[in-house]
Amino acid sequence: GQGRNRSSGRTAERFRSAARRLDPVMGVVRFYACAGDPVLVALRLVHKALREPDPALWVTGDATALQALSRALWSGDGFVAHAPPGASERVRKCSRLILSTEPPEQPPGLLISLEALDTDAAGLTAQRHFDVFGGGQAQRDAARERFRWHQRQGVQPESVQV
Repeated sequence: GQGRNRSSGRTAERFRSAARRLDPVMGVVRFYACAGDPVLVALRLVHKALREPDPALWVTGDATALQALSRALWSGDGFVAHAPPGASERVRKCSRLILSTEPPEQPPGLLISLEALDTDAAGLTAQRHFDVFGGGQAQRDAARERFRWHQRQGVQPESVQV
C-alpha cells in the first residue's frame, strides 16, 4: 500500500527491487522504541557510529524526520558532514553519512531506519540495522511488522526502550 511518507507506490517498488539486488546480509538488528524524540536518539546513534571505522552509514525513513536530523547534524556540538536528502550522486559518493528516503543500493555497515511508516523491510539489509521509531501508533505498528519480518528471516531482533 501507499504510506503517508511517500507520494506514490514507486518508492515501495524501489525498496522491493533493491532487496532483489542486495545480498542477504543479516547482522545485528535492533529496534529503538523512543518515548521522546526519535531524531535525538538517531543523532546519538550517528555520533557513536561515526567514531567507529565503519566505511558507510545510511539513514533512511520519513522525509520530515530526515530533514530534522540533517538540521541537527548542522548544529549542536559541531557540524557533521553528510549527504542530506536529495543530494546528488556525486555528493553521496564522497560522503560517509548519507540521509535518504530511498534504501541503499548496497548494504552499508550501518543502516538506521528513522520513523519509517513502511512495513516492508525487505530492502533494508545491512551489517547492522537500527530501527528508530517514536510513540505514535502508526510508527509502532509499522515497526512491529518490520520486527516480525526480520524474525521470519531467521534473525532475532533486539528491542531497546529509550
